[in-house]
Amino acid sequence: MANTIRDASGLKYVEMQGARFARKPVPAVFDGGAWTKIRVALWWKSEIVYSSTPTGTPRFRVGLCSGTTNIPGDATPTNALGYVSNSASWSGYNTGANTVVHQFVCAPFTNVAGSETIGANASHTIGLPANENSQDGGMFFVDVTKGSPNFTLQLIARKATAAATEAETDFNAQSILATPSIGSVQICTAQTVAFSESNGAIDAAFVEWNPTTFCRLKAWRVIRLG
Repeated sequence: MANTIRDASGLKYVEMQGARFARKPVPAVFDGGAWTKIRVALWWKSEIVYSSTPTGTPRFRVGLCSGTTNIPGDATPTNALGYVSNSASWSGYNTGANTVVHQFVCAPFTNVAGSETIGANASHTIGLPANENSQDGGMFFVDVTKGSPNFTLQLIARKATAAATEAETDFNAQSILATPSIGSVQICTAQTVAFSESNGAIDAAFVEWNPTTFCRLKAWRVIRLG
């Protein structure tokens, strides 16, 4: 399983299959720990048809972590938090045009020294554009606000039944807004988790996709909002 760089007519993307990665953005983003709010923003799409959805509680995780080794997906992550897909199986939804998606729920999670805690599901079901979808991709944003003793997480992502196009220009424009506003995207209710940086300072962002099927990560950004 691996991350593979592909090139489709000049548009490069990461093809993920049972894989994960983490990156440290420019120092100004985390600012030596002085940050208060960070967004990890994805523009992505599935490479499988809507009727062949993953089963066996597939895990897709996005968030922040300490360092770029021992991250979610490894045996013993150092210190991490974010959102994780939390459906035993994903459902397919197809009404034609741009409404061809995989549907699943997500929940906030923390992982400290390999001990993972998954919270209650987010307030809305998420839609991931399937292979048949004629649109460019779907948005998936995870906002993390630092606190003590609790951090606040908020998921902003494509609606489960949205029929709209989310182009790269939409992604670039919406990902920098404190409150994104586009018809196909929904803002879930903010959730709190008990979390501390005592086990490792947060200084990187990660993506994990553990299904053996493929997803296409077309763009991602790590943005300091506060």
